[in-house]
Amino acid sequence: MKKMKKLFAILAVLTLTFVATGCSLIDGVKDGISGGSSSKETKEIDKYNDYVNLLNILTGKLTSYESNYAKNHMDEEANFMNFDESNWSEYSMHHDLDALQEVVKAADEATSAKPKMDIDGKAEKLVAALKDELDIFEDIHTYYKEKDFLTDDYAKGKELHEKLMVAYKALDEPAQAFYDEMQELMEEHEKEEREGYEKDGHKVSLAMLDFIDTAEEATNLVYDNVAEDGSITLTAEQYTEVNTKVSNALDALKEISEDKDALEKDGYSIGITAFVNSATSFKTASNTVTGSFGDPDTLQTALEKLLREYSTLINSYNNTVSN
Repeated sequence: MKKMKKLFAILAVLTLTFVATGCSLIDGVKDGISGGSSSKETKEIDKYNDYVNLLNILTGKLTSYESNYAKNHMDEEANFMNFDESNWSEYSMHHDLDALQEVVKAADEATSAKPKMDIDGKAEKLVAALKDELDIFEDIHTYYKEKDFLTDDYAKGKELHEKLMVAYKALDEPAQAFYDEMQELMEEHEKEEREGYEKDGHKVSLAMLDFIDTAEEATNLVYDNVAEDGSITLTAEQYTEVNTKVSNALDALKEISEDKDALEKDGYSIGITAFVNSATSFKTASNTVTGSFGDPDTLQTALEKLLREYSTLINSYNNTVSN
């Protein structure tokens, strides 16, 4: 595997674990608003959502920018290389950069908004680090779009590359600190949510959470077995057990998804077909991982697919519970 891909793979794996911690909050937010929350509670919910969005942007569009940059501007040793003018694909994504900046702006405003939260300080540091990296990507976009490299022999391109590497490394610590505290807050919320589902006998909701928990276990196992240099230390023996759990959780989910009474009780009168389909796709990706050990490049591709399917799964869950 190429070092340039490994460099950005670590953050991609790490941040994909963030999404699962945010999903239960969104479900709880829906319940809280429908239950008639106070103005203070509503503001706190809005603030939480801004922070969840801040976590979630790390998993998709930011990683896409980083990966595209690595593909076009870095050699196998992560050194700067001249741009291939025949490939302009990454610069067609500028609207995504705008979207990233909007999320960061909202989170920035949330850090000073009331009610104050213990996590505000960590959010502030993460926002500052993200601003630095996104500003550099903005400069990179402009530099290559306007073809300034034709007049300065890539001098500024090399300078921007060095700045990006510094900003990328500087993002790791505040991202991890913010994640750790959000994890605690959201795990507490999910525990309360699960207890409520169990008390009220909401079997469909529990089955969905059970599958998400199992999928998260699989993705966390991947993260725990990515070395500092980006190399993968995960073995077939380690992954087989969690893959079996994924399969069992899907079987249970499919069974309860056919129970019309349970669906009606949980408020899913139109069913949860979209979520089941996403869960099935995740299981397929998980099986592919199991069969990919032995060839590093094949395993890398399979793990990337697994993580993409995990992100899709969480989006599907959020869409399902919000309908």
